[in-house]
Amino acid sequence: MKRLFKKNQIIITALAVLIAVAGYINYMGSIKNNEKASNKNVKQTAYKDGDTVEPGEAIMANSVAIENKVTELKLSREQTRAKNLESLYQVINDAALDNQTKQSAVETLNKIATTSELELALELSLEAKGFDNVIVSVSDAGVDVMVNMSTVDDVNRAQIEDIVVRKSGVKLENVVITPIVTEISPEQ
Repeated sequence: MKRLFKKNQIIITALAVLIAVAGYINYMGSIKNNEKASNKNVKQTAYKDGDTVEPGEAIMANSVAIENKVTELKLSREQTRAKNLESLYQVINDAALDNQTKQSAVETLNKIATTSELELALELSLEAKGFDNVIVSVSDAGVDVMVNMSTVDDVNRAQIEDIVVRKSGVKLENVVITPIVTEISPEQ
């Protein structure tokens, strides 16, 4: 049993490192994108009160807002997972509990690790195909994909579905694609 705990601790430690690296890469990418956007030389427009606004600034601000929201959602997901993992470790390390309960906790731990790896693999594959700020959520019911687009045309839908079905093995009817609206509405 000690050998099983050591193996699971190694898996969880590796998963935690993977999550930290993914967060760091995502953070560094957002910094680079913000630097690129701020370094562009564009003509500014002067308004009556003397304020200047760069053309496309509202769209840029919205794009950054979407990126920040996606990062926030991913971070929230990982924090929830970390709390769940902590609870499972407490169950596994509790000497008062029976082996069947501990084994169930180990199985749940492994399922969380597998799900996390699949979500990350799908997000990276979709981003490699040009879909920025993608959030993938894998559950027993299927795979939900939130993609940073106001609408998803048939070509993009087919690409997303192909990647998700191929990598996850879920049936096509269990893949849900939700666009994230990036346009600023008149109320804002």
